[in-house]
Amino acid sequence: MSSARRPTRANSLNDYKTSSSKQPTKVLKPLPDPSSIKYVFLMIGMHLCKKIVFFSTYVRILAYLTCLFALSSVADTLPVPKMYFSNTANFLNQYFVKLGWFWTLALSIPFVYMTTYCYCCGKKPLIYKHLVRLAIATFFWFFWVNLFIYIEGLYGHCTDKRDLRTRYECISKGFRWKGFDLSGHAFILIYSNLLLIEEARPILGWEDMQNLIRDERHARTNSLTNFGPLRNLNTDDFNTLASSYEKFLPYVRVSFIILTVFSLIWDFMLLTTVLYFHSMPEKLLSGIIAIFTWYFTYELWFKFSNVPPSAPGDGLFVYYTSEEKQPMNRRASLSRKNSLPSLAATLASRNSDR
Repeated sequence: MSSARRPTRANSLNDYKTSSSKQPTKVLKPLPDPSSIKYVFLMIGMHLCKKIVFFSTYVRILAYLTCLFALSSVADTLPVPKMYFSNTANFLNQYFVKLGWFWTLALSIPFVYMTTYCYCCGKKPLIYKHLVRLAIATFFWFFWVNLFIYIEGLYGHCTDKRDLRTRYECISKGFRWKGFDLSGHAFILIYSNLLLIEEARPILGWEDMQNLIRDERHARTNSLTNFGPLRNLNTDDFNTLASSYEKFLPYVRVSFIILTVFSLIWDFMLLTTVLYFHSMPEKLLSGIIAIFTWYFTYELWFKFSNVPPSAPGDGLFVYYTSEEKQPMNRRASLSRKNSLPSLAATLASRNSDR
């Protein structure tokens, strides 16, 4: 009785080649560029700056109020040793604090423009909506500072015994006007710092945007399905994003580092103001007004109102979440759970092909 003939080794090898040739060719995702030592140190610096700037805002506010009340009360009752910064002629006070709003705008306007140009894909009407926030902040700064001066002139008197009833007349004669002098320094230092922190929030996840752009370009080139946040952009918007991001990336980084330095300067100068200038009620009330103005605009108006302007980071796509402080390429992986039926069907079809 003849036994069944076994296939030869060559036939089995040919069958393997034939079956393997039917397997679909996998398109691998592009790898990021290798990191240099310079880039590593830059990322360490950016990470430290983010830790400084994005330290819990409400804890920061609590620290401000504590200093304005407790530390100011101590400074009002006990002698504080004099130092270089107790003199109003010190360098930081003359060239930074007195020009505080100028520096705030000089830092925030370029940063806002560059970042919004990227995540708004160069659309000028959307960019202008973000710049309006700074115009609104300038209005509140101008309003409050002038109101402080008005209150001081309304409830005060001249140190000269002559009948000089107005603040302008008293100061123009070379005398000193004594009144309830709400601290403009305390207001501008707190309000400027809170504003810079809010306007800098788009930097969260900014470095990961280059990964999103690379993955989206790879998906579009190879006609693949991508679950990233850039999938809904049309070709022109995506190309504008890619080119502007590459163009502005180094300038955004430098801007954020300088912004961090100024944030530290504002906090340090606030400490000197608390120790050496104005009384506790004058500083505390000014600080409360600054915090209230920030809360009304950035925490209520810009976040929850349908009335322009837009909140920082609002654009044609969302690449980070302000609550979770996570880049959107992580959120994209979570959003895939919403597409389980389609993914299951795709996996089933691949298994059947195998």
